[in-house]
Amino acid sequence: MQSASRKGVTTVVNSMVWLLFVALQVLWALVQVLYFSILRAIERNLTLKVVPPAELDLPLLSARLADLPYQVDNAEEIARAVGTLLQESRLLHFEEQALMETNAVWFLCEGRRSASAAKALFLVFRGTMSPTDAIADVMFRPEAGPNGVRCHGGFLRTVREDATLHAKLKMHLPGCDELYIFGHSLGGALSQVVAGAGFLPKGFGGRLTIVNLGGPVVFFGTPDAAAFDEPTAGARVMSVVNANDIVPRLLGCPLSFSRKLLSLFAASNSHKKQREQEAILDTLEQYQGFPGFELLFMHGGKAYEVPPKHRHLVLHLAEALHPRCIADHLTYVAAAEAAAGARSNYGAALKASGDLPAAIAEFEAAISLDPTYARAYNNYGNAKQALGEYHDAIRLHTTAIELMPTLVTAYNNLGNALREVGQPVQAVAVLEKAVVLSPTYTAAYTNLGAAAQASGAPDHAVIWHSFAQRLAPGDPTISNNLGAALEANGQVAEAGAAFERGLAVAPTSTTLRINLGNTLRKRGRLEEAIQSYTAALEADPEGVDAPLAYNNLAAAFQAAGESQRALQAYEAAIALRPADASLAQTNLDKLPISRAYLSAAAYESRIETEQVEESTRLWSVRASEMSHTLMDGTVAEETTLGAFAWGGVWGHTLAAVFTNAESRTALYAAAARHAKRSIGRAPDGAKVPDAERAVVVLGSSIGFEAYLAALTFGVPTVGVELLPGLVELSEDVRSSLQVPESIVKFECADALAFRLPTAAALVYVDDTAWDVPVIERLATRLKRELRSGAVVVHNTKHGYEVEGGFRRVAVVEVGTSWNPKHLVYVEQVL
Repeated sequence: MQSASRKGVTTVVNSMVWLLFVALQVLWALVQVLYFSILRAIERNLTLKVVPPAELDLPLLSARLADLPYQVDNAEEIARAVGTLLQESRLLHFEEQALMETNAVWFLCEGRRSASAAKALFLVFRGTMSPTDAIADVMFRPEAGPNGVRCHGGFLRTVREDATLHAKLKMHLPGCDELYIFGHSLGGALSQVVAGAGFLPKGFGGRLTIVNLGGPVVFFGTPDAAAFDEPTAGARVMSVVNANDIVPRLLGCPLSFSRKLLSLFAASNSHKKQREQEAILDTLEQYQGFPGFELLFMHGGKAYEVPPKHRHLVLHLAEALHPRCIADHLTYVAAAEAAAGARSNYGAALKASGDLPAAIAEFEAAISLDPTYARAYNNYGNAKQALGEYHDAIRLHTTAIELMPTLVTAYNNLGNALREVGQPVQAVAVLEKAVVLSPTYTAAYTNLGAAAQASGAPDHAVIWHSFAQRLAPGDPTISNNLGAALEANGQVAEAGAAFERGLAVAPTSTTLRINLGNTLRKRGRLEEAIQSYTAALEADPEGVDAPLAYNNLAAAFQAAGESQRALQAYEAAIALRPADASLAQTNLDKLPISRAYLSAAAYESRIETEQVEESTRLWSVRASEMSHTLMDGTVAEETTLGAFAWGGVWGHTLAAVFTNAESRTALYAAAARHAKRSIGRAPDGAKVPDAERAVVVLGSSIGFEAYLAALTFGVPTVGVELLPGLVELSEDVRSSLQVPESIVKFECADALAFRLPTAAALVYVDDTAWDVPVIERLATRLKRELRSGAVVVHNTKHGYEVEGGFRRVAVVEVGTSWNPKHLVYVEQVL
């Protein structure tokens, strides 16, 4: 009995000693693991290169897309979420997983990574989230794929048995130029198997990019690169590994710690079982990734580039012996955002939502965290543009380009900002760099066209918009831009064809209908123009473009001699938007049958008769005849100066403009030159060459401004008016007042196309009702064609900020029907 008791005590003691020995061995192994982990961490810090945030767009996009199937579980929500991450996106298929089904969860979509990127397909796999996913994870015995490459058996079977996946790939991949395959965890492994095991359809020959987020490698042994198809052989393959994530280290990593534990417990296992366990470890260690794959190591809010010779510093199972080994597997979006400048990206989202102050705060924070992050400066510049602070935007976009000379969107944004501050020539130079960097950047070509047009080169604008049209032949907005450029270049018929191409895609576009009507009106095809404006109104009778459609419809009626229908159309435009009807009201007041027009003409003639001695001006002598010419009667009612309303401001109100020092000097000099040239010519009524007409009135209506300049200063003048009815009326007035054509003549022409006389010393532009783009085009033309020192008088504040073009010498206040303190601007050509 005593002997048995001693034997039991001895057994317990021996067991305790053995357990203590094992514990010490395990502790020593852990100390070694910790020691070598510290050494690896030190070596990582000394040798690995930090990847700049600007280069992390791809892993950030892949992480966000791969996270979607975890967050939402239906196609509608997936499509909506994809739309926030890709431009021009479309969900092609979302594959859900029924209970106990073995298929993976994935979706296929198309879209653009950015405005300058080409359209591509995106195949995205979800990671382990169900029992069937876990089964696929543990079936690690290798099997051969269709191309003979041996892969992890569970991953291979998941892809091989997914009939829907193969059907969708065969449907959409042939002819595709670019394919991205993303996946997280199990999804990262599947993304490698789809291409590496030979499951891509033969019809696909485009570029291939694979991003594996926290997934293990999948090939058993070194894969035979000769077995890969062409896209796979040339693919860009990237693996992203979080600091302590255990999953990407389960296959293909050294398992020395596991072997140490196995040897410690070898005595308790049979020899056969020990061999089986060692074979499992051998199998797990032999797995490898794509030859030459890129490895990104995410740690401490930064991304590190890990070259092949240093991968042992990262891909080691001991690195996952950490409390965060699971947490780090689930936070790839956060890790990528932290490394890629999430503050800037969040700021961009805030800007898109309209919260500019909050967006700017995020951009400033991003720059503070990383003063070299070019995209933050670029995004900040966009916010400044949205606030109208273009000079600040130029500085920020320029900094972005200095930090990242290949950031194509920064060139595009800088070009836009330069155009906004009146530097279109510089804008063209910058935007040309954008299209050199990205020859398929449609938006840059469009902006180049706008900048070229602003610089006074409509022929170049046509070329750039044509490039954009070739890249996006189905985009009606680009067709509209090209049409506008062609029209500005004098190619009116070609412009109409461009607008018609846009209407073939967007038949309800009121903008295109109106612009087509404008070209038809210019070509004299008035009935068709009327039909086009009417179609615009039928498409959207009360829309934002309806007042303009009514206004232009009225102009077409007026040009066709249908004054009553023109009056009705102008009145319809005013009734539709009473608070914003200045254009239609002005044109209505200029219509010869309108009440304002008739009463104003009578009033002006009466004022001139009463206030100016008849012997002083030829116009005053004839003034009393004017009311009878226009009204066939006497003045019907009392009016005020504010009733004078046909766009120009005639008589004593305008005299202040023409007698401004610069205007007077130019007119007297022109009169002297004319007198000198007239020596030896027949008196009164002799024909004056068009080139010698020193005053040009663009938008001469019925001729008041032309008479004032010609009869006051004795300078040959030409009035230019687009509407044939007004030109005819002007000529009737000239004939009835017996004003010789040698002193005043009128022509029916477009102000943008009219050939300016070489002797032009003063140009009066009655542009009160003109659109700003038309004013800008005319200003550019005047700057180019008028000689230095010539004077331009106009009625709008903006449009003459042509770089190196004009010097504003006076601003004169006069009374008009729409504004008793209307400002008229006097510019001198530099």
